[in-house]
Amino acid sequence: MAVHLVLWVLLALVILRLGGAMPPYTTKPSDVLPSSSIVPVARLDTVFSPEEWPSVVLHTNAPSAFFTDAFVPAPKPPPPPPPPPPTTRKVALTYQGFYETAGGPRLGMVKTETGFTQAGLGVQVITNHFVAEISMHGLTLTNTAAQTNLLLLNIPKELEIPIK
Repeated sequence: MAVHLVLWVLLALVILRLGGAMPPYTTKPSDVLPSSSIVPVARLDTVFSPEEWPSVVLHTNAPSAFFTDAFVPAPKPPPPPPPPPPTTRKVALTYQGFYETAGGPRLGMVKTETGFTQAGLGVQVITNHFVAEISMHGLTLTNTAAQTNLLLLNIPKELEIPIK
């Protein structure tokens, strides 16, 4: 309610003072004297005269005051010698099961990177690895260093073999 009353009082004051008078403006004389010439051309002929040209030409190959060696990259070290060529490689093998014919030996199915291999006991599957045992759950491989590797059914296994 008080805000409403204050707004009505402000409106009444504005309406009553609408016919106010203009402030008095007077003119004052200037104290600054005008310049006699706008463009100073009296000294313009000395700007392009040969006497004002520099007599010594600066050397273009002189070091600059702004030259620094702080941002020059360090020399690169020589590259390391190449590693010796590998003597072994890794091959993934997966035992796929075996089959046996009437009166024949068991032949195990091994999936290699090049395809499928059928191998019986004592047969070489890959370089330096021979079949030592064939069962339902796995295939045992042995190499010439008498190390054995067990390939479980349908589980890929990586073996290191020598490169020929």
